Amino acid sequence: RLEVEREALKRETDVASGERLRRLVDELAGLQMEREKLRAQWERELAQMRERIQAMRHALHDSLVDKLARQGQRPNLGYLLTQRGMFSYTGLSAAQVDGLREEHAVYLIRSGRICIAGLNTSNVETTATAMAAVMAG
Repeated sequence: RLEVEREALKRETDVASGERLRRLVDELAGLQMEREKLRAQWERELAQMRERIQAMRHALHDSLVDKLARQGQRPNLGYLLTQRGMFSYTGLSAAQVDGLREEHAVYLIRSGRICIAGLNTSNVETTATAMAAVMAG
């Protein structure tokens, strides 16, 4: 809208239009700077979220590997580290997911997908303990 007004004012020759055009150019420059500032802030926040999700993915993997190793199991859980995004496939069966929900109050969808973004430093160990319990049988 401001760009259209600016183009129209460029064709005007009166003093008031010239002043409005100068104010409009300043306003557009300010909006452009604000847009760039907001974009930079968004990119920083996005990087922080990506790093936090990756850290939770590693924490879940490392804790699960450790807990299962203590039970004498050595499953390959590397897929937890290679998947990307807020969700991850766990390899758990629907019965194991039911066990997580009923016995440990840990909720996944029945396909075994977990919301990694829902993990945090306060619940990742509890989640890994519950998953190790149902994986052990």
